[in-house]
Amino acid sequence: MTPEAKLLFIAATHGEEGFSIPVLERLETEYPKNEWGYDWIVGNPEALKQGKRFTEADLNRSAPGDPNSPLYEERRAAELVETAQEYDMIVDIHGTVSPCGLVKIIPKPSVENLTLAALFPDLVNVIWYSARSLKKGAPVQFMAKPALEIECAMNDPETDAKLFQVLARALLIKREMNWMRLTASLADQQWFQVIGRAQTYDPQAKEFQALATDRETVYPFLTNQYRETPYYLLKKIKIEDAFLYQ
Repeated sequence: MTPEAKLLFIAATHGEEGFSIPVLERLETEYPKNEWGYDWIVGNPEALKQGKRFTEADLNRSAPGDPNSPLYEERRAAELVETAQEYDMIVDIHGTVSPCGLVKIIPKPSVENLTLAALFPDLVNVIWYSARSLKKGAPVQFMAKPALEIECAMNDPETDAKLFQVLARALLIKREMNWMRLTASLADQQWFQVIGRAQTYDPQAKEFQALATDRETVYPFLTNQYRETPYYLLKKIKIEDAFLYQ
């Protein structure tokens, strides 16, 4: 990863998550794309236009996609995977109603993706993937370049400012740090693994705060995001443990 490495940010992969577009527009003004080696695009422009999550299928569950599919999101997923080939690394920005702050999600743990995570040292790391999602899932899982997601709490009034700071710092780190220093910094970050979902709601559950169960200590994530799931369950891991789940 050199200062010249080209980074792609993706906004609004879900159409109701366009909050990051003004942030990226501000980033472009203060950190011009050509000078800082990045670009950004809208992931799902049709859903964004319609103001809904997707038009025909969830884009973040449709990759690797099919350019000949009758479904718009499957065609768009194939386009995004192809577009990613033009860049050295990709960051897909998402939003949630959960009060989780800003969180990195690594849907496919690999040396390259974990090293990309080092561009965002202040954010918690969540490893999240399954055998099923490796067949059909998030576009970042099928990109041949390092790729991850950033999940942002949309209802937090400070999210836009925090996201701008995180993205701007990533550009600075990309320019100033070399590959070995990036890799070494990973061990100092927080790492979690998704291990399941809560069956019932616990009123004590708070984002990333330890919650004791009969068997182990878990950490709630994405509380109140999904109607059928009270929250997901995480366990804290070391970076070297991330590869045990492949």
